[in-house]
Amino acid sequence: MRTYDHIVIGHGLAGAAVAWCLRWKGRRVLVIDREGPGSASRVAAGLITPITGRRLAKTWRLDDLFPAAAAFYRRVETATGARFFASRDMVRLFADDRERTEFEGRDDPTLRAIINRSVPLVNISWFDASHGGFEMASAARLDVPRYLDASREQFTADGSYLTAEIDPPSDLDLAPGGVVIPRFEVRAEGVIFCQGLAARDDPWFPEVRFTPAKGEVLTIRVPGLGEDRVVHRGIWLAPLGGDVFRAGATYDRADLDPVPTRRGREEICTRLREFLRLPFEVIDHSAGVRPIVEGGKPILGIHPEYRQLTYLNGLGSKGALLAPFFATQLIDHTSAGRAIDPDVAFSPGRTLDPSTRVVERAHAAVRASLGTGEVAIDATAGNGRDTAFLAELVGPAGRVFAIDVQPLALARTAAILRERSYSNVTLVQRDHAELADLLPKEHHGRVGAVMFNPGLLPGGDRSIPTSPGTTAIRSALDLLRPGGVVTVVTYPGSSGDTADADAVRMLLESLPATHFEVRAVGPERPAAPRLFVIRKGNSL
Repeated sequence: MRTYDHIVIGHGLAGAAVAWCLRWKGRRVLVIDREGPGSASRVAAGLITPITGRRLAKTWRLDDLFPAAAAFYRRVETATGARFFASRDMVRLFADDRERTEFEGRDDPTLRAIINRSVPLVNISWFDASHGGFEMASAARLDVPRYLDASREQFTADGSYLTAEIDPPSDLDLAPGGVVIPRFEVRAEGVIFCQGLAARDDPWFPEVRFTPAKGEVLTIRVPGLGEDRVVHRGIWLAPLGGDVFRAGATYDRADLDPVPTRRGREEICTRLREFLRLPFEVIDHSAGVRPIVEGGKPILGIHPEYRQLTYLNGLGSKGALLAPFFATQLIDHTSAGRAIDPDVAFSPGRTLDPSTRVVERAHAAVRASLGTGEVAIDATAGNGRDTAFLAELVGPAGRVFAIDVQPLALARTAAILRERSYSNVTLVQRDHAELADLLPKEHHGRVGAVMFNPGLLPGGDRSIPTSPGTTAIRSALDLLRPGGVVTVVTYPGSSGDTADADAVRMLLESLPATHFEVRAVGPERPAAPRLFVIRKGNSL
């Protein structure tokens, strides 16, 4: 079994920065990353912009973060021999006279120190600068893919990188003073989770509340455009070399599917034409989901009970700027006990994600009841996470039936199953109200667990009802073996309507206590998600 000091899960901007900080302290590190599509870091433009947002405010803690980032990336460049970081002034064009008047009316010396000139130096045959603008110093750009590729090549050459899909709850064994991953035959003193949005399923840090946002980016060709600086006006336009540029990004909190959309493309093109006077051609289109957490600032720290588990997440859209500073702070905290800034320090009471909490507890209830070789049902396949969880529990000798009425849900579930090499799942495109009819008769009365976790499918058809439905729940209870469980998660806040949740609650309250044990988990607030766990009596 190979032994390391630390295992870093995730190789985006956070994970790569943590790994470098550990290496520079002489620690033995293993980085594990699935390298899947939709990585926010891979899509990120890597812009370090000193004045941002609709209010044109100075970036939070810029005076601390920018020098740390510049020194960090230049040190990595020296270590890898690659070039991916460049300090470069940027241009901001005002969208209208109101924005210009409001900005120029401020008496803010911190802003004046960043602005090089009161008039942007842009070619008016290329850009519409009719409302004016300014040029910003203390700006830079990180070529994120090149940085991550150079880091991965260095780690791989040292035997410190592993490409693999990892499910922390099932793959990690916590031992006194360390962790073991039996599947990979590795052991370490601790694990540092840098998983981005995938950390929503992390059972050890369920309190972290994510408020993610999808971003779409275009790569375009603009013949004749000779601008070598990044230009901002609502969106940004960044040169890649020659006549190729990237443009973006959108900001969508409703659609969290990391798949490019026609709507996103049209939004970027429309906003580009508002200030770019040259014709352009779209040559690529990508999307990712930013791992933003509640409050908009990163979260880092050590688990209060399991001291071998550490966390860094929530870098959001400013990951290139934030990662070096806070990765360094985290490693200084774990190695030398230095304090973490209170406004980014993890604590169990800092945030709470009710959705993550109830799903994690549903998994715990099923894990305690379902054995290998059994039959289980994911009655709402969705994105496939519960299906994969059940497939792992029942093992190759078991069977999982994943049901969803939406083809998109089953396609996503199939993709996850392929990634994890699970072949013990039957996908069924049907309404879960038909549960009793679609399950083969030989499994009736022998099912170990049924999971209902409806919610809204990102990118799916929002007109399709997502309620678990009382008919489906009754059928699920009939299909259970004695001692089996049904878990039902309700999300009244997703629609503002509590009728479905009330119908589920009333059904469960009507079940005979002699036959079923019913337990409710979650706050009794009108809009809060709740988990119901129903266990069938062994006496039946």
